Amino acid sequence: MGRRSQFYSRLSLFAEKNYAQIEREGLAIIFAVKKFHKYLFARKFILVTDHLPLKSIFNPSKNIPVVASSRLQRWAVILSSYQYEIQHRKGVDISNADALSRLPQSSNTGENACSILLLENLPLTYKEVSKKTSTDEVLKEISQYTKEGWPGVKSLKSECQQYYKRREELSLVNDCLILGNRVVIPKSLREDVLMLLHKNHPGIVRSKMLARSYVWWPNIDIDIDKFIKTCTECQCNQNDKNVSEKVYIPWENSSDSWKRIHIDFLEINQVKLLIIVDSFSKLIECFAMGSTTASKVIEVLENCFCRFGSPEIMVTDNGPPFGANEFKAFCEKNCVKLVHSPPYNPESNGLAERGVQTIKKLLIKSLCVERDVKRIQSKINNILVSYRNTPTLVLR
Repeated sequence: MGRRSQFYSRLSLFAEKNYAQIEREGLAIIFAVKKFHKYLFARKFILVTDHLPLKSIFNPSKNIPVVASSRLQRWAVILSSYQYEIQHRKGVDISNADALSRLPQSSNTGENACSILLLENLPLTYKEVSKKTSTDEVLKEISQYTKEGWPGVKSLKSECQQYYKRREELSLVNDCLILGNRVVIPKSLREDVLMLLHKNHPGIVRSKMLARSYVWWPNIDIDIDKFIKTCTECQCNQNDKNVSEKVYIPWENSSDSWKRIHIDFLEINQVKLLIIVDSFSKLIECFAMGSTTASKVIEVLENCFCRFGSPEIMVTDNGPPFGANEFKAFCEKNCVKLVHSPPYNPESNGLAERGVQTIKKLLIKSLCVERDVKRIQSKINNILVSYRNTPTLVLR
């Protein structure tokens, strides 16, 4: 008998209580292996279960049974990354587990927020999704197939065949269809989800990346393309692509965050905004300013420096605040090398210009004639939260 090193247990979630007995036994194995992953991975170990059918299903030397439920098949795939030998032992013969390890305290954890991930503050709950799923003719059939097993592809309706290729990734949680960790959205809710994904008017690429973290339905990328291309605000505020081609020498890649920052101003509705962009992480900071004097700019930068530290290089244009002696003294005091872009060549401060364009697009689409600095700053904060929660393609 092995030496006991650690115990762990938990109560079943509401959805897990509806599992078949064999799935609950399989869940116990998967839960334990994941919990003690750092002890088990890349090591040979013996896996003991008191449920005899699992010995065959999870046997690493045998093929995964095609008649097993999709949930058990997925778990078998997870276990295939470990080196183990599975053994059956009757429950009465397993004495390692003591009474306390089998009697976890119940705790009111509330709703399992991780079971269905949508968006922060999204006015769409799993109850709405499950209700619409139950009335959606296609998803109702897909849910049934996910529970009971899939028939041959030729016997499926054309609408269901789109799900057949990804049937191994489908599961049911709280009566909602989940593809991997993304919620399958019923047809009646797709328009609402598209509006929420495009709430702060990110572009097509960023909207798709955001969607890929949370939601799915067949041809979702095509629907996002169509939706954004028909967005009036986006079409009215596109950049002019008819610009002359120039040859630029790029800045060297920064080795760490907040080593080099780029700064520029943007004016919207007669309110000046100070844009700060980190060259490494592409983090954008934006501040609405009532005045653009050197002292006001220094005040904002001190706020940033106390949170992120002083950068090594600061790139600005030749605007009056950045050429003032007070500003130069501030940079010298904080050991920051001040670099001015050449006159009439804003492209040399490209990161700041890109940040200006990003904020400008998002704000112009969101603000009408708002001129109050505090209200604009509040809107900026909301937009920055959305911007930072959206994945980016550019890492460095």
